[in-house]
Amino acid sequence: MVLILALAVYDVVAVRFGYMLWMAKKLAESSTLPAFIIPQYASEWNSSLTQPGFTKLVEENPFERKYSILGGGDVGIPLLLISSAYFGYGFISAVIVAVFSVLGLICSYWIQAALLKGKPTPALPPIAILSLIALLIVRYF
Repeated sequence: MVLILALAVYDVVAVRFGYMLWMAKKLAESSTLPAFIIPQYASEWNSSLTQPGFTKLVEENPFERKYSILGGGDVGIPLLLISSAYFGYGFISAVIVAVFSVLGLICSYWIQAALLKGKPTPALPPIAILSLIALLIVRYF
């Protein structure tokens, strides 16, 4: 739990000081971006990651972006908690942690859209906090 909270703090610092954006830009140029790229519109789901201009995804103005980038760690870390809950406390406990993780993801997108107006936002802190709350609920209740 302490490690996940430390990674959430690192995520905030890395996004705030531009390291994550720099890294995403470099990885997008080499077409090895370990992230989920979510289009703004459903019609864009068939877009190719190798299309011209896609490597400029990170450089676009936040208000003009057609895609959202969700880092692999933002999904992988909650999956570790979900699997721990499953093997430690059972299926229902894992579902509870998964639901709270999704609620954390929804919160991070809400923060990005409503409060930060589309600017780069660290997704791990709300996901980690709600996932850890769920794990504590599962453990002690």
